[in-house]
Amino acid sequence: MNRRSFLKLSSTSAAIAVLPPSLLFTGCSVAQVVLDVEGVLKEAAAITQNAGQTAWSAELTQAADALQAAYSVWDQSTTSTTGQKIAALLNALVATTAIILPNDPWSALINEMVALADLALSFWPGSTSVTYSRNPHVGAVLPPVSYKDAKRRWNTLAVGPLAGAKIK
Repeated sequence: MNRRSFLKLSSTSAAIAVLPPSLLFTGCSVAQVVLDVEGVLKEAAAITQNAGQTAWSAELTQAADALQAAYSVWDQSTTSTTGQKIAALLNALVATTAIILPNDPWSALINEMVALADLALSFWPGSTSVTYSRNPHVGAVLPPVSYKDAKRRWNTLAVGPLAGAKIK
């Protein structure tokens, strides 16, 4: 087992370990899901820090912080517009993808997803692109020109072990 496989397995184990049984068997609130995902990201940051992967640890910590900030805008704000809430959510989603290395098998699909988020963000005034620019997936591919283009590009990349990600 190489270090990368070990870290993936450790992160997955940590994710399962910190998820409460109620999340696995019953419905839960959005706030609980955000707290659980944030907890997984922070535990993964601690694991990668202890493994000497300080860059990954920093990215995981920033992703957890971005998720919490997005949730605060989305849930607690009475003055945020729907567009601002969606922009905060999309930026949090993009922030979490920063931990996926550019040579990962899923990287091509992550690039497409980030391009779609960037395109969606351009629809709202004051939010012309993703704010998390240190992400290697931001700008890796141009945004699609239509939903048909997005689906075609995604399905072209979802082959082999990634075939389960195809959009029907």
